[in-house]
Parts: sequence; structure tokens; C-alpha cells
Amino acid sequence: MARIIGDLGSEKTLVKELSNLGVSSLKSLADVEEHLNSSESRIDGLKKEERKKVHEYIEAMKSEHRGLVAEKTEQRMKRFNLLTTERDMLRKKAEAPDTH
Repeated sequence: MARIIGDLGSEKTLVKELSNLGVSSLKSLADVEEHLNSSESRIDGLKKEERKKVHEYIEAMKSEHRGLVAEKTEQRMKRFNLLTTERDMLRKKAEAPDTH
């Protein structure tokens, strides 16, 4: 295995290009590698954070859905009871002898 001491031509070219693009903090391949590794860590952290937000949103939507289903069930039962009472009242009226 060969060991190279000093800057490689491609490293100099890369640093020059980065400098031309306004990135003056990266002066060597080690700086570039460190930057890439820290960027990946930040990206992983952001992914985890977004996953957590999405999970919390899904849980909130599930909870809201359960509440809406319960509300609708209650409304349906009230309506059913009202209609049953009305039906029974109409049956009694129909069965009652006509007093006129």
C-alpha cells in the first residue's frame, strides 16, 4: 500500500472549487469527510424528528376519528330513540278507538 504525503492534485482542485463556490471552511479532504459525516447525522436527526411529528399527527387524527365516531353513534342512538317513541305513539293512536 502506498502512502502519499502532501496534497493531491484532485484535493487541491476540490478545495479550489469549493472556495470558488463560497465554501471556504473546507480546506482538506478530512474537512470534507467530517462535514459529510456531520451532515448525515443532522439529516438522520431531522428524519427522526419528522417521523415523530408524523406519528404524533397520525395519533391525533386517530383520536379525532374515534371522537367523531362516538359522536355520530350517539346522534344515531338519539335519533333511533326519537323515531321509536314517535312510532309507538302513532301505534297507540291508531289502536285507540275513535271518540268522534
